[in-house]
Amino acid sequence: MWGKSKFFSKAALLILLSTLSAGFFSCATPQQNPNQNVEISSPKPVSIFIAKGLQGQLFVKSVTVRNIKGNTVIQFSVVNEGYNPITFLYKVDVYDINGLLINYPTLRWVSAQIEPQEERIFKVVIPYKLSQIDKITVKLRQPAN
Repeated sequence: MWGKSKFFSKAALLILLSTLSAGFFSCATPQQNPNQNVEISSPKPVSIFIAKGLQGQLFVKSVTVRNIKGNTVIQFSVVNEGYNPITFLYKVDVYDINGLLINYPTLRWVSAQIEPQEERIFKVVIPYKLSQIDKITVKLRQPAN
């Protein structure tokens, strides 16, 4: 009898800790596709990551991916639905068919500011043909303090 109660108390503790830790860690990680109504026009899969601190304020409204003169051009619009200006960083990662990150000259976090109730369009030109790209990730995050 003593063994069963000890087992159940350990199992209950393990379940409680896993539930608490899952909630704790999910607060610190970005969520994929927080915007369910994003208009995506792309022959390649596009993922959107918005850091937790910006969710509910910034929304990616649309993403368009095109091949122009041998370059891949990615345009995305961001909307500030808040009542204050927001400074944020954005980056576009592109991956080849082997799942490796393609390193292009402008691959870095770029600072931007958007006014309240404003929509802005951002454009990233990648010097690779669209046929060389397998998937694309648009990321938004807060600047480090």
